[in-house]
Formats: sequence, C-alpha cells, structure tokens
Amino acid sequence: MKFYNAYINQYLKLFNKAPTNSKKNGEHMQRIRNIKLGTLLGSGFAAVIIIGVLVAGFGRMHLAGLGQTTDGLAKQHLNNLFVLQELKDNLNVTIKATLRMLLMTDKNELSDSQALIEKTSAQNGKLVEQLEANLHAKEIRAILGELQQNRVAFAKLGREAIGMTLTDLQTEAAVLVKGQLEPVQTAMFGNLNTMIKLQKDLTTQIATNAVAEAEEDGNSLLMLAAISALLAAVIAWFITRHIKKLLGGEPLYAMQVVQEIAQGNLAVPVTLADADNSSLLAAMNHMRDSLSKLVIQVRESSESISTGASEIAAGSTDLSQRTEEQAASLQQTAASMEQISQTVVVN
Repeated sequence: MKFYNAYINQYLKLFNKAPTNSKKNGEHMQRIRNIKLGTLLGSGFAAVIIIGVLVAGFGRMHLAGLGQTTDGLAKQHLNNLFVLQELKDNLNVTIKATLRMLLMTDKNELSDSQALIEKTSAQNGKLVEQLEANLHAKEIRAILGELQQNRVAFAKLGREAIGMTLTDLQTEAAVLVKGQLEPVQTAMFGNLNTMIKLQKDLTTQIATNAVAEAEEDGNSLLMLAAISALLAAVIAWFITRHIKKLLGGEPLYAMQVVQEIAQGNLAVPVTLADADNSSLLAAMNHMRDSLSKLVIQVRESSESISTGASEIAAGSTDLSQRTEEQAASLQQTAASMEQISQTVVVN
C-alpha cells in the first residue's frame, strides 16, 4: 500500500508539471500572434503601389511637359514659318503686280492690278499682325519691325510709281522703281529671308531639345522603373525573410513536421536555425520534446502501476490463502468443540 501511495503522488506531480510547459508554450504562441503579419504584408503592398503611382505620376508630368513643347512647336513655331512664307509669296505678288502696272496702258487692266495689290496688301497687314502676336524671339521681332517699315515705304513708293504711270509719266516711274523701289524690295526680301532662317533655326533647336528631353525622360523612367523593381524586390525579400523567421523555415517543411507529430511520430527531427527559440518550428520542437517526455513518464508510470497492481494481486492471493487457512482452522476448532460438547453430554 505504501508503494501504491508513492506511485499516486508521483503521478500527480507529473501532471502538475504539464501546466508549466503549457504556459511556456502559450507565451511563445502569444508572441507569434502579436506579430501583425497582415499589417506587414499590407504595408509592403502599399509601398509597392505607392512607388508605382509615383513612377506613373513622374512619367505623366514629363509627358505633359513634352506635350506642351510639341504643341507649341506645331501651333506656334511651325505656324510662324508658314505665315512668313505666305507673307513672302504675297509680297512677290504685290511686286510683280506693281511692275506689270508700269508696262500697262489699258485702264481696266491697271484697275484690276491695283485692286489685286490692295487686296494682297490687306492680307499682308493681317499676316504681320499675326506675326507680332506669335513671335517672341527679340531678334526676329526686331527684324519684323524693319520689315514693317520697309513694307510701308514700298507701298508708298509703289503708289507714287503707279500714279506716275496713270499720268503717262512712265519714264519717271521707271526711274523711281529703279532708284528707290528696288532697294526697298531687296531689303524686304532680305528681312523675310533672315526671319525665315532664324525661325527655322529656332524651330529646329526646339525640336532637338524636345527629342533630347524625351530621351532624358525615357532614361529617367527606366531608371525609376529599375529602382522601383529593386525596392519591390527588397520589400518582398524582407517580408519573405520575416515570414520564414516566424515559421523557422519553409512553410512546406513546417507542414510536414506538423503532420508527422499529428500522426504520432514524436521522434521526427526538427531542423532549426542557430539561436532560434521563438519561431513556430521552435515551438513545435519544444512541444515534441514535451510530448516525448510526457509519453515516457506516462509509460514509466504505467509500468509502475502494473508492478504495483501485480504486488497488490500477489498480496491479495496471499491474504486469500491465509483466510482460507484460518477458515480451515476455525472449522477444525469448531469440530473439536463439537466433539468436546458431545463428550461432556455423554459423561
């Protein structure tokens, strides 16, 4: 009986140790639960999305600037070239009409040519106003001022020459054209050619700058894309490393360990990293060790119970035998007493 009581006390101590191990395991699991993996993953994806939005915004901003440059090139600088060329063509028409009038004698033809000159001059005035509104380069605007002065002088001399022609002063008109009108004409075309050349150079420079800017923006976008990819890779590596640190290894390996333990294989080896005492695999390794110790202790306790039960059974057998012997002795005693009683009665 003393052995049996000692065994009971040992068995109770065994189960009193279990809550301590469970408490430690609970602390490890609580530490794992306190790590907000969802927040970490959300922050990582948000960072990648923000980087993508910033890259897209940078590209959109630079494309908008390039679009404005291209729009200005098409609507302003190229249009200025077209206007200058049209002004030059109109001046050619005006000069040819003026020179033809000096050779005409028919009043109707003179009237028609004069109407053409006035119409073309009016168009040239509108073209000059358009140029004054759209030309911004100081050098070209200065030449435009000279052109306007020469155009006014040419119109004045042309009217004088036409007036001479209408009054039959063709000789005087020819002298005026040769001496004064032609130098003004030459100056006007010199102004126009210079303006067209400067405008072409300016347009070419702007187009070249736009191409260089586009190439630079493209290189910047490629660089930003590479940096974004690198940052995304770093974030992915950090998240993966953090998750593997929480698990203690690959998720597939952790699942295999759990399955082995669930199937009762408490001898399965658990590979842990150096100084790893807080991961899921470390907790499972601790659980496996605790379960192994518990099973060993239960087995030892079961063997002790079996031994105690055998001793109790042997004691019970011995007690039964002694009881039977005492019963036999009592029967003999009773028989003897009965014989004595009979003897006493007979006597």
